[in-house]
Amino acid sequence: MGFLHFSKNILAKFIRLQIELIEEKSIKFIELTPAHLIYSVDCLRYRMASELQLNDFVYCINSKGVMEKGKIFKIDMINKRGFYAPLTASGDLMVNDVLVSCYSLAEI
Repeated sequence: MGFLHFSKNILAKFIRLQIELIEEKSIKFIELTPAHLIYSVDCLRYRMASELQLNDFVYCINSKGVMEKGKIFKIDMINKRGFYAPLTASGDLMVNDVLVSCYSLAEI
């Protein structure tokens, strides 16, 4: 597996999304750079994380391994050291059980 972006030491801005799975009533979270692409159920395409808003829906895997919609209920901006964007054959990736693309712009 290769990486599109990989840095252990650079301080970067991230968006932390907290997501409630509608059917299962459980909570997921994911941290992405603002320009990282995440699949939006609302518009049926990938969008930059910075474009997402409260009450938007994304796809998640529940505890039974089934894909279901999750509603974004909290969005925070944070700073973290290090960022990674692994390259996959399909371009898709599951991070913390949330469907994202492996593509993003390297914004720091």
